[in-house]
Amino acid sequence: MSIIQKTIDKLTTGNKMQYILVGTLILVIILSLFSLFWARSGKSQNQFGSGELRYWCEECKKEFTQKPKGGRRRPPDMMMSVICPSCKKRTGELMMQCPNPECKEWFVRVITPEGMFCPNCDTNVFEWQNEPR
Repeated sequence: MSIIQKTIDKLTTGNKMQYILVGTLILVIILSLFSLFWARSGKSQNQFGSGELRYWCEECKKEFTQKPKGGRRRPPDMMMSVICPSCKKRTGELMMQCPNPECKEWFVRVITPEGMFCPNCDTNVFEWQNEPR
């Protein structure tokens, strides 16, 4: 008998302890499977919403959307420009929606030492997201 088996046998002596151990393991497995299926089902929302991401082309000044490649929840090139479908140049910048419910304007993210501000309502996005509601 292996050392691991002997240790498990010593720890699980008595019927009550075995039932508790088995019950705990079953509960952990069920919760793990539930969270895995919930995350894969798309019901867990991220800051990008349902799937398509909005971009703004700095070259041709047009807005366009793209689905993340490979079904990812965030694009692999989130901080890099993407290729614009109109002008075919890599000048598409990721946009975000203002978290202020009175504004909800879409804008290109510009992060400064003071924070990230909505150009429409001047809401500091970092402070807004960290405030308890």
